[in-house]
Amino acid sequence: MLMKLFSVSTKDDYRAVLEGRRKIAIGAALLGLVTMLVPVALLFFMPDLDDHALGYFSGGGAAFLCLGLFVTIGIGRTLRDEKRLRSEHIKETDERTQEISRRAASLTILLTMLGLYLALLVAVVVNRTVFYTLLGVLASFLVLFFGALLYYGRKL
Repeated sequence: MLMKLFSVSTKDDYRAVLEGRRKIAIGAALLGLVTMLVPVALLFFMPDLDDHALGYFSGGGAAFLCLGLFVTIGIGRTLRDEKRLRSEHIKETDERTQEISRRAASLTILLTMLGLYLALLVAVVVNRTVFYTLLGVLASFLVLFFGALLYYGRKL
């Protein structure tokens, strides 16, 4: 859904956008594969690594691998079928669909910032390491957000 926020108006441009999305999906699948291999390398350097960390790497990697493959296959099927390509293009360029995506993204940003703020209020009392980690996440999030605002403010 997030990739659908970046859409275009013509069918030829849409084909190029789908090709770009396919490259992102292949990158996600490769990232998942690498993430699944990290525990193997870590076991050489950290033989006492706990099962939770191993499971996290394996599960997260498998999820990214499957998601990347699923999206890559779906985009490939869409690119091969002109009728399906036209249908998806119309669906994505529909103003109502675009407004729904924009509002959902805006609400998600607001709720994420609120959740991080509330977590900071708890973490400052409980654990300073967690507090500073969350503060770094919130600061990074805000820098990325305002950077994107500046970028699109000049681009559009």
